[in-house]
Amino acid sequence: MNPNGTSQECSGCGRKVPKSLSERWHSCPHCGLELPRERTTSRLREQNSALLIKYRAVGHPVLFALLGRSP
Repeated sequence: MNPNGTSQECSGCGRKVPKSLSERWHSCPHCGLELPRERTTSRLREQNSALLIKYRAVGHPVLFALLGRSP
């Protein structure tokens, strides 16, 4: 997972919520999720890791497609 921009993405609804580096609180105007910025980033990592583990069992072509790469 590319960490660039992950703290801009809402872990509740997946929509982008722009904020400056000095803002430490995530407040999504779309779904209402509110929590520390670091927590929403870690939730996204957990969700993406679980998704990759789920599809890894299917096979490499699916995994590469999800990651946007070719084998």
